[in-house]
Amino acid sequence: MRYPGAMSRGMAMDNVVSGVTTLILALFPIVAGAGVHIIGPVPLIAGLCVLLALQLFIRRSRAALNPLFIVSPGVCLLLVVIAMFDSTLSVRLYPVFVNAAMTVVFSATLVWPPPMIERFARLTNADLPASAFSYLRKLTLVWIAFFVVNGSIALWTVVAAPWWVWALYNGLIAYLLIGALFVGELCVRNRLQPHPHHTE
Repeated sequence: MRYPGAMSRGMAMDNVVSGVTTLILALFPIVAGAGVHIIGPVPLIAGLCVLLALQLFIRRSRAALNPLFIVSPGVCLLLVVIAMFDSTLSVRLYPVFVNAAMTVVFSATLVWPPPMIERFARLTNADLPASAFSYLRKLTLVWIAFFVVNGSIALWTVVAAPWWVWALYNGLIAYLLIGALFVGELCVRNRLQPHPHHTE
């Protein structure tokens, strides 16, 4: 039997570990760009797969709503297979695989609804208004388009750019673009939402 205090401490520790692993995964291109010439690509791929597996274990309670549970195993498998032939290429293809997998997962939810963004929205508001469904579907399409464009640029950095460009784009610029998309969507949402009229 687990006591409430122990459960809360366990959840807090899970959140800390999840936050740290998420940060490391986000910074992986920068870490890889600096570390590949020091420790080699194979340890980087092994460490990456371990971090992805750890994320899956921590977030297992929300597996149905977490794209990582679909994306991560496939990405790890592709990395390992390609590493058998070219381990350096495998490291650089990681962002491409992630974007491709996210494109497939988000697109699949348009065929088998609800769309991914609607699933996320229901985590905070289970009773969504009917007017939100069309908007959330379009927003899912916007994210699909982003993953396609971002993945294409990531692929370009693999085949035609030096290591530092690959690390800079995939480890920093891509996340700035994600942040810009979040902010832009928030601005659009605020403009579309009806505002109550104040009467004096």
